[in-house]
Amino acid sequence: MCDVAILDRVPTPLRSATSRADLAGMTCSACGATLRTGMSWCGQCYASVGVPARRSAPVAVAQQHLPTYTRWRKTDTSFGPVGRVLWTVAMVLLLAMCLFSQDPFAIVAAVLVAGVVLRSVWKRSRLT
Repeated sequence: MCDVAILDRVPTPLRSATSRADLAGMTCSACGATLRTGMSWCGQCYASVGVPARRSAPVAVAQQHLPTYTRWRKTDTSFGPVGRVLWTVAMVLLLAMCLFSQDPFAIVAAVLVAGVVLRSVWKRSRLT
């Protein structure tokens, strides 16, 4: 590395590239060598030099609105609790009628229809 005494012997135009202010900045914490400003590692012992963290300006954070879901409150796309309970009772009655008819095709069809209808009726709806 450059020594301060050597800088006194360097001609003036070259002295501006490495000034005493640059050399007086930091020293290596591992070996004690003088470091120039902006170095990220020591040139003698190759130790990492902790660069002081720059302060960043505060960033405005947009407030996020988390959606709210419900199964019991009425929304624009759902029936609310009364409608959901009525659809459930209607599907149970449909299944009971098909079971009493003892027709296997009607039972399978009623189970499939009731499953699809009840799944869509009881699906969580978005409030906000």
